[in-house]
Amino acid sequence: SGDEDLPAVLKLFRRQFTPLTGYGDRQRLILGLRGADAPERCKLLSSRVLEPEKDARLIRDAIFVLSDTRRTDSVEEAIAQSREARGWTRWRWLQALGSMAHPAARAELFEVARNGRASADRIAALRALARPQDTEVVPLCAADGEGAWQLRAAKVRVLRTIAAGDAFPALVKHLKDPLPRVRYDAQEGLVTLAEGRDFGDAAGLWLDWWKAKQEGRAVSNAGHGVPVGRYGSYYGIPLLPGRVCFIIDVSGSMNEELSRSCLDYVQRQRTLRGKKITTRLDLAKAELIRALQELDRKSAFQVIWYASHVQQWSRDGARKAGAVN
Repeated sequence: SGDEDLPAVLKLFRRQFTPLTGYGDRQRLILGLRGADAPERCKLLSSRVLEPEKDARLIRDAIFVLSDTRRTDSVEEAIAQSREARGWTRWRWLQALGSMAHPAARAELFEVARNGRASADRIAALRALARPQDTEVVPLCAADGEGAWQLRAAKVRVLRTIAAGDAFPALVKHLKDPLPRVRYDAQEGLVTLAEGRDFGDAAGLWLDWWKAKQEGRAVSNAGHGVPVGRYGSYYGIPLLPGRVCFIIDVSGSMNEELSRSCLDYVQRQRTLRGKKITTRLDLAKAELIRALQELDRKSAFQVIWYASHVQQWSRDGARKAGAVN
């Protein structure tokens, strides 16, 4: 309610937060700091919530409270805390900086996304910056082929979130990524932005379509309705070429009858329709058989099933598809 009450509010938080165990009581204490914009609040939330806390709800609440940080000295303290932190705590602070409407917080995220030493830090900064229509972030997502595949995949996700301006041609460039998963994510994003059209990995056709759209010319219906990718699937999840691990629950609960939605799913699948599939385990087996039959020959796979114990199909690790499936 004002700067004169700030010491009392912070003192109350320090005294009561740790002894409390219920989420509701702890949440009320965190939300009670909203409006108490001061560097001391950043230090307190860092040491009591962002660093030690495992409850994702309380972390979300703390970041929400930090989103009203406006004072320059408070933002500077938040940046200092993010630089000192490591691992999960650092990534949580980067997310908090992304929630602040302050140019210094945004500049710090740009710096980390561009020059961060660890790929995980750069990924966290990119995610914190991702906003629809925020085209200033597009240059940070260039398809330069550098960094771990997780970083390149994060760039694609951010471009899909921006979904405006030069995000489209930037996505097109990611179609040349060496990893199938990144290429598929880029293609799926392009299909969404192109209103269902799919030109596969033909970068030239994608750019021609985008240019015509930008110039207001009539857009060809070529590619409309073509399904994305040519991969098999498992419960609708695309099986991209690479290393695939199937984890199957075979416990007693899997002998329960299928729900109405699952029965409808079976009827929609051409390869499952007409088969005797009445339980959840029947469906899991049928999906696994279909997936293995459709698995790309370049892939390697493993099957793990569990009930009271965990067992694996191959004791030699992932096996090459083709010879055994």
